[in-house]
Amino acid sequence: MCDDLIEEHLSIGMERARIVELLGEPSSDCIQSDCDMIYELGPCRRGINYGSLYLSFKNNRLIEIFKHCG
Repeated sequence: MCDDLIEEHLSIGMERARIVELLGEPSSDCIQSDCDMIYELGPCRRGINYGSLYLSFKNNRLIEIFKHCG
């Protein structure tokens, strides 16, 4: 489902406001310097690990999407 979201609905260059409109408020703001927003995805296919979707922006435009499971 997450892969479909990334492939079909998110694209580099999207405005931050449009992403929040589409996904809702993020689970948290990223405290690392390499991302701006985190969406928790729930359990991964690997059992007890949880996935997260990390989004990075520049000038309120999406510049990077990273999915983490583990």
